[in-house]
Amino acid sequence: NEIIHSVVYATAIIMVVFLPVFFLTGLESRIFTPLALAYIFTVFASLLVALTLTPVLSYLFLVRKKGIPAPEMKEVSFVVAWLKQHYESVLRLILNYPGRVVGIAIFLFIATLPLIPFLGKEFLPEFREGNFIIAMSELPGTSLEETLRLGNQVQQTLMKHLEVVSINQRAGRAELDEDAMPVNFSEFDLSLRYGKTDPDQLVSTIRKDLAEFTGTAMNIGQFISHRMDEVLSGVRAQIAVKIFGPDLTVLREKGSQIKEIMGNIQGIVDLQMEQQVDVPGMVIQFDRAKAARYGLTVEEIGKFIEMAFNGVTVSQVLEGQKTFDLYVRFAKSITENPEKLGDVLVDTPTGIKIPLNQLAAVQVQNRPFFINRENIQRRILVQSNVAGKDLNSVISRLKSEVAQKVQLPQGYFIEYAGQFKSQQAAQKILIQMGLVSLLIIFALLYKVLGTARLALIVMVNLPLALIGGVIAVFATGRVISIPSLIGFVALFGIATRNGVILITHYQHLMREEGHSLDTALLKGSLDRLSPILMTAGAAALGLVPLLLGSPTGKELERPMAWVLLGGLFTSTFLNMMVVPALFKWLNLKKDLQLNQEEKQ
Repeated sequence: NEIIHSVVYATAIIMVVFLPVFFLTGLESRIFTPLALAYIFTVFASLLVALTLTPVLSYLFLVRKKGIPAPEMKEVSFVVAWLKQHYESVLRLILNYPGRVVGIAIFLFIATLPLIPFLGKEFLPEFREGNFIIAMSELPGTSLEETLRLGNQVQQTLMKHLEVVSINQRAGRAELDEDAMPVNFSEFDLSLRYGKTDPDQLVSTIRKDLAEFTGTAMNIGQFISHRMDEVLSGVRAQIAVKIFGPDLTVLREKGSQIKEIMGNIQGIVDLQMEQQVDVPGMVIQFDRAKAARYGLTVEEIGKFIEMAFNGVTVSQVLEGQKTFDLYVRFAKSITENPEKLGDVLVDTPTGIKIPLNQLAAVQVQNRPFFINRENIQRRILVQSNVAGKDLNSVISRLKSEVAQKVQLPQGYFIEYAGQFKSQQAAQKILIQMGLVSLLIIFALLYKVLGTARLALIVMVNLPLALIGGVIAVFATGRVISIPSLIGFVALFGIATRNGVILITHYQHLMREEGHSLDTALLKGSLDRLSPILMTAGAAALGLVPLLLGSPTGKELERPMAWVLLGGLFTSTFLNMMVVPALFKWLNLKKDLQLNQEEKQ
């Protein structure tokens, strides 16, 4: 009965802090929403167990039965007695100098803030799958034989590494494939077994080996990462810079400028621009005035040209039980020769036959091998991956240099797609909805504690938890990813719970037992020392398996675990020091002595 309100509201707060996760969209929503659901349902189930099963088990095993002498039991264990003895000494000192303790906590928080600008940002941590896809593009027109020959050299080069288990090449794609590709495009499936060599160093060495194959564009990515990148931007790379505009020549020029800028930025690897080459093609430009003079329309001349190149069905051929369409079209000796094609006679409505070169200009010109469009607009793509640096710092520098050095004509614009765009969107949602969650948490705290000042005192745990979380990120890679942010979300809920349990006990001691403020702070803190340390210790021990061993399979959970572990340490330690000091310093005796009827 004493703790039911604090436990129920503290559990509700832990569930509320995961509210922002459900507002994530896209790929990050599919990854982290199941985690949030599992966490919420587990915490709710633990509340039911605490309110129902735990009292029953306590009655069965801890309550002395009538008529049966109970064995003498120590009130506390040696460890708890030792902790309370030393904590009491420290706590008395804290209550004598509360202002200094609060000042030290504020100093620690302010000292932590300068670390944040030095933390990089990325969408998801790098995976350690061991299964890689190497995409190799050669110049358009490269034959299948040449592609296979070059692929064989690539395989022989990579098999020299002891960590390589297998490597297989696929050249080209079928026309009916979802991603049809010409034979100048190859994919290698590479399987690695990590050994003594550092995984990042191994991949870097493989990139250096592939760089020796000049005239090709290489892109290295892991299987799951590739698929994620493709879902996010349609491109199998972490960074996709898309330049849109009407003129392909201008697009090529701006793409080359951006590629040159990206090549000078540290951390960018696998840099390539869409291989745009011109190939000779037959170009027929109609002269509408001359065509009209002979009574012809552009449509009629166009149908004639279509028949000449693509053919027209004139009959069917029967072979056994099968029929085949019979096409009639011009011989290649005519369609590939502009002079002969220009001499071909075209029928007019009057029956006169006019050479095609009298109606149109026929010539061979170099034309783009292919033109990519997105959202009905022409675009050219410059793509790359990132290694050795965080994604956010690379993109920030890239955007800054492109804005300074690349001048876009009117009607042209640049879009930065890929993981960066998703990371920015997810971070914005988590921050915005996190503020909403804080308002809901404040309302719940106000409901259970009765005053706004007490609710704010509990929320002091949030910056105290932030100290340890930031230090943990800084010490373990210096990169904040979406899993790290979700770790902060979970951490804030746990830290708030400790404050609720501590302050509600202060209220109970002053209201129900009539203790003074100093006695309530001293006794209440000592009473809650064991439960708070046990819950924090249990949570920390639960995180240990995620922090030990190889990161393979734990890439998403490990950043969350580090944030939780660091935040649990500082929030638990400082909570037991700062909260009593704040009560003493601010003299919140009246807040704790609210009339019981008013509270009800």
